[in-house]
Amino acid sequence: MFPSPPLFPLLIALIWLHRQAFTNQCQAVCSRTTYALEDRLIQFAAQICLLIDRFPTTAIARHVATQLMRSGTSPFANYGEAQAAESRQDFIHKPKVCLKELRETQAWLQFADRMNLCPEIIEAARRECDELVAIFVASVRTAASKM
Repeated sequence: MFPSPPLFPLLIALIWLHRQAFTNQCQAVCSRTTYALEDRLIQFAAQICLLIDRFPTTAIARHVATQLMRSGTSPFANYGEAQAAESRQDFIHKPKVCLKELRETQAWLQFADRMNLCPEIIEAARRECDELVAIFVASVRTAASKM
């Protein structure tokens, strides 16, 4: 049974309001997720910078620090560029660059750990880098499958 005609517009309005609230809630969650990853990448870059500040002043430590600074701070900038991608291919390319830089960072962190440059802090950075790599692998796969 359908509601009487005067109640029908009210019912439509309630359904519309409920749908709007749900849409707004979904957009807020998606927005938070985007900013959460960007914040996480910025935090990771800061973590890398603080880590290399604790390295000794040897020639090898300076070399590793330079490489880590470049590869460890690059992902947040490339992720920011992905947010303004000019095409779907460009959107897929930028996270691939982030992934490439994160994998390079993984290698340098592993090397720094083997060289005992700052063992008490490296493990936390390695874990975060591993998690970020996993996130970007999944993101690139998802984006590429929708192309």
